[in-house]
Amino acid sequence: MFEDFLKNNAPTPWVNLIADEKDDEVKVNMWNRQYTVGKNCLLSSIISGGEEMLEAPMTIHAIENGKEVVFGDAHTFIMNQSGREVVVCSATRSNRFVVNTALKIEYDGLCKIDLKIMPVGLTVMEVFGLDKHNAKQFDLDALWVEVPIKESIAQDYHYWPSMWPSLQAKFDKEEDKIPYSTVCMSRKLKSSLSLDFKPGIYFGNGDKGLGYFAESAENWQFAEKEALRIEKKEDGKVVFKINLLNSQPKKWEYPPAPHNPVYSFMAISFSFGFQATPVKKMPDNPYKEKAVHIDCFKKILIEYYDFLLNTSDYEGYACNLDKIAAEGVTLLYIHEKWNKIQNYWEIAVSDRARIQEIIKQCHLRGIKVIPYFGYELSTLNPNYTQWEKEHDSIQVKEGPTENMHGWYRQPNQRDYVVCYGSSFTDKMLAGLEKMFDEYAFDGIYLDSTVYPNFCLEHSCGYVDANGVRRTTHPVLGVRRFMEGLYNLLHPRGKIISAHISNYIAPSAMSFCDYVWDGEAIQIYLKDNGIDVIPQEYMKAEYVPRAIGVPYEYLVYTFPNWSYEEGLSLCLIYGMLPKPNDIGLPLEITHKLWDIYDAFPIANSTFIPYWKNDRITYKSEDIKCSLYEYKDSHGVRKWLVIIANPTSNTATATMKMSATMRVNDERERKLISSACDSFDVTLAPCQTLIYLADEIVK
Repeated sequence: MFEDFLKNNAPTPWVNLIADEKDDEVKVNMWNRQYTVGKNCLLSSIISGGEEMLEAPMTIHAIENGKEVVFGDAHTFIMNQSGREVVVCSATRSNRFVVNTALKIEYDGLCKIDLKIMPVGLTVMEVFGLDKHNAKQFDLDALWVEVPIKESIAQDYHYWPSMWPSLQAKFDKEEDKIPYSTVCMSRKLKSSLSLDFKPGIYFGNGDKGLGYFAESAENWQFAEKEALRIEKKEDGKVVFKINLLNSQPKKWEYPPAPHNPVYSFMAISFSFGFQATPVKKMPDNPYKEKAVHIDCFKKILIEYYDFLLNTSDYEGYACNLDKIAAEGVTLLYIHEKWNKIQNYWEIAVSDRARIQEIIKQCHLRGIKVIPYFGYELSTLNPNYTQWEKEHDSIQVKEGPTENMHGWYRQPNQRDYVVCYGSSFTDKMLAGLEKMFDEYAFDGIYLDSTVYPNFCLEHSCGYVDANGVRRTTHPVLGVRRFMEGLYNLLHPRGKIISAHISNYIAPSAMSFCDYVWDGEAIQIYLKDNGIDVIPQEYMKAEYVPRAIGVPYEYLVYTFPNWSYEEGLSLCLIYGMLPKPNDIGLPLEITHKLWDIYDAFPIANSTFIPYWKNDRITYKSEDIKCSLYEYKDSHGVRKWLVIIANPTSNTATATMKMSATMRVNDERERKLISSACDSFDVTLAPCQTLIYLADEIVK
């Protein structure tokens, strides 16, 4: 009975889908969004937060026997519906071709689209020779989908992957070209660009956005760097093009003897999808948990049990766990060495009591504890040989002889990337269920699991028309794992945190309570300095409120880059840093927690610097965001974040829209008892936090 309920109803915090069909149009309502499937066979409207995201309906285009056609006037209907998903089917035709689509819309807004195209068949009268059938030529020279997105929505773009120079975008204008770097994949959309196949693209404005996904380019035919195109027209309009075919499908080869093409040219399928964001409501207070992460980059050379309970590196504390508790920590992440075997749910006999004691001692101090999991299969895993012999190999492979990565750690082992589109998903979910039955962990930390890595094995991979085996990206496999994890852990009150590593993946992030980002740019910062990090990159990629999931920013310290300097890249984007060191980084963060806790964050509105009209200033370097609270009388209080994320010293006069009492919260000193402006001078990478209370005369 309960399983049937789960199958038919949306889990919390979402609401059940409501679908309505009328005159070949289907409207599907979900939390904060409405999708409409119209006579265009695709989405004709996407509304998020009451705002239309499409400039016009999506359209299917083709070059048919030398002439362009746009498919429309479709018959559209609901095939299946429940609180969890609605399936909409649509059918139309041109003179020579039939198009069918199936749209599976899920409770968090994911919409998977299967598009099929095929020659028009014979009618009954034509089969019996009572009507003449003249359609012998079926030339499909091109097939593409156009998605007109409102300019107000597609202000920024992000694509994945981009880790090699060959994967980056091609720009129409040479002057708009972005050199390859760690940060080349996310920018303000200024001009047109083209891309090879990408499993993920995100368009957004900081408040909301539209994600696109596809698992493979199976059946696609496109020129190099022309699979996908983002057109920014002179009038500002944005059109996203999905170029499915640029020539006659290779599966349709003339002559089709001995049969008519009607019978020999089979339907060709394409799959892709969209998801409007935010995917769920952002927590009123995204900073409720105070987290520290041990042994991540700042390495610990002894066992965690001894480090936490038998060692005191700081004067005045019986053990390091007491120091952690005194700094206000409510959530402790323990890195990979909590278990001898990487990414495994079974624990060595000698470690079981120690793990239980760590959990117990954390809970006695009011601290949740969450272990590391991730994306690998360890050679030290006792099942490694057996699982590798199974017919659906679970490891990610980029080629016949090339595994992805292969992390090396102690005890001596190699840890290879697994594919969550394989049987490993079910193995891991079953194993985690048993582990959470036995150990009172408070959630799970997933390292890079949301990556839909390149894969050739098991059900992944496909053979293209030239006989070459190509990789797929198991976007939906990762989603199935994350959804399964959500269904397992959230009824138990557990937390899911994921390190997303420069990849905006709404399809997986739906099921996260927290996501982490920033690690990928730390070495880039160390080697090149702060000025190589464009703020338009940060705005396009670090989008907690646009997704509906809190972000935690990762800061690693180097001789030329400090934790304090890292604050200049996160606080202005509505993120707090997550310390990985129980010394100075945790102490700095503790003071931030105290400042944020003293302000009514849960009843406030975050206003990022690009929308901030409460405080105006003239500076290219300084960025000022704030949290605004209004009491029952409309009197305002601001928590003001002023940062200088550059290598320059910057000065500005900050003009406020009201007379305020201003206090420096970090230095605990009064700036002015009553003013409508104040001057600031910020050193490179400095961050100020001021409290401004409106004075009512």
